[in-house]
Amino acid sequence: MGCAARGCFLPIDVVCHLVAETRHGKIENDFEEPAERGTKEIRKIDMLIQGRGETAVTMLAKEGNIKIVEANP
Repeated sequence: MGCAARGCFLPIDVVCHLVAETRHGKIENDFEEPAERGTKEIRKIDMLIQGRGETAVTMLAKEGNIKIVEANP
């Protein structure tokens, strides 16, 4: 897993509780259902990836966008 300012690359098989929020910006999330991607502006995400959330990944930004990328190994 690699994270950078306002972005994060998570492995395709990650199991976690993902929380991301931006006050002024939008969130792009590759773990969202393909039909839902880019259809609306999202400012907050609170979801379980792979149906479980024993590990938490939290990203917060006051300004700007957040991008969460599903990375293949």
